[in-house]
Amino acid sequence: MGDRHIVFFDYEERVDNEIKSTGRVKVELFNDICPKVCKCVESFFMGSVRVEGTPVGYKDCKFFDIQKNFYIMSGDFISNDGTGTTSIYDSPTFVPDETCERFEHTAAGLFGLVGITDDCQVGCQFYITLSEATEFDGINSVCGRIVSGITQLMEIEENSEVQITQCGRWS
Repeated sequence: MGDRHIVFFDYEERVDNEIKSTGRVKVELFNDICPKVCKCVESFFMGSVRVEGTPVGYKDCKFFDIQKNFYIMSGDFISNDGTGTTSIYDSPTFVPDETCERFEHTAAGLFGLVGITDDCQVGCQFYITLSEATEFDGINSVCGRIVSGITQLMEIEENSEVQITQCGRWS
């Protein structure tokens, strides 16, 4: 487990256009268990994917779904509303998902990619559990866990606007 990669994101929470809070979240990726999924996630955290010469990734993404005490979702840098998806691989999704059936969503602080098809294909959107989320079992793909910052994420309000302001690989 010592060779697992750590990525991070900084975020800003706004309510009524005023900054309410800021924070940093660190995510340990399970690259030893699901290397393809983690390579995709890490590429988007680092902004190393380019479209027409412009870096794309999680920087400036909004949290498009905030369900207090349940989960938060982000990572749609295509549309910023939960409708866009892409992958670093040849198609918008990649198959087979490496972890969909392997992990149960039994606790807060799990990080994963959102399943976008019935057979658990995933793209770029991610979620973080804020509590047990067994509804996600067999649908979404756990590929990491929060190692720092989960307490602050749990304080985010549903009516907030939350945006990732910086992200990358933690050295």
